[in-house]
Parts: sequence; structure tokens; C-alpha cells
Amino acid sequence: MNIYVGITLGVIIGIVVTLVGHESLASRDVNIKIQTISNGVIAVAACIALIINYFSIKSQRDSRRWEVNKGILLELSTTLSDLIAQTSKLVDNEFCNVQGIPQDHKFTPDNSIYKKFNRHLAHTRDVYGAVLGSQIVSAIEDYRREAEVITKGVEVDAISLFEAYDAELAAQNALQKALSQHIKKCANI
Repeated sequence: MNIYVGITLGVIIGIVVTLVGHESLASRDVNIKIQTISNGVIAVAACIALIINYFSIKSQRDSRRWEVNKGILLELSTTLSDLIAQTSKLVDNEFCNVQGIPQDHKFTPDNSIYKKFNRHLAHTRDVYGAVLGSQIVSAIEDYRREAEVITKGVEVDAISLFEAYDAELAAQNALQKALSQHIKKCANI
């Protein structure tokens, strides 16, 4: 049952109970019958049952949504976390290069993490985009646009490699924050 239909029925029942109850109580001769009391109790019980039913259906719907999206959201979150760790190391590495700080060992990125992340990102957006909330889909689109701007900036030498890694890390952290909020919302945490 739609929430608006439930609210409308509740208001109508409430008005009827109020009008009937007020007339009974407002008369000089207050003679409340058992039938009037039982009708009032039934009306209140019906309203309470309607409210309980609404919240039960909402809870079931949220549970089903989480079960459908759980796998892809957790996989995306895991690969994004791995990518953030790698990008953070690249930022540190490039900072040392720019500052001329000698390094004990040079970090070499694992390109399979980028491939895996991009596959999960595309899969999340293209396949699950219809059942995910618009908030997470727009966060993915924002990340993709930011990544394209960073890539173009590096290609035309508009930004340094350090600035590119730093901007990419910020974009990844923003996506991780939006993804974490969406997971909490879906999982009812």
C-alpha cells in the first residue's frame, strides 16, 4: 500500500472518529455505549496496524535492495580501497622525486588494480545503475569526469605528475566517502 493512501485513510478514519466521538461526548446526556467504545478501539487499532504494515514493507524493501546490491558495492569498495592505498604510495613517491629526497626503494604501481577497479566501476554504473540510488551513480560520474580532466591535464603538461596523483587521490577519497555513505544507507547501519 502506498504511504499516501495509508495516510489518507488514517486521516479520514480520524476525522470520522472525531466527529462521531465529539457528538457523543458533547451532548448533555452522555451515554457512551460499549459499541461506541469498541468502534473507537477498532479504529485506533486499524490505524496502528496500518502504520506497522507500512514500516514492515519498507524494511523488507530495504533488505531486498541491500541483498541485491551488497556484492557489487562491497567489491567496488574493496578495489577502491586498494586503489587509494596504491595512489597514496604514488603521491608519496612523486613527492620525494620532486623534493629530491632519496628513496630506499621505488614503488612500482600494480596496473591490475586499475583494471580491476575500472571494470567494477563500469559494471556498477552500467549494470546496477538502475537499482542503485542516483546519489552513488552521480558520485561515480563525478569521479569519471574528474579522472578524465586529470588525464588530459597530464597529457598536455598542464599539471605535474605529483599534482595529478594528488588530485586523483582526492577524487578517489571523495568517491570512497560517497560509496561508504551509500553502503551504510543500504545496509541500514
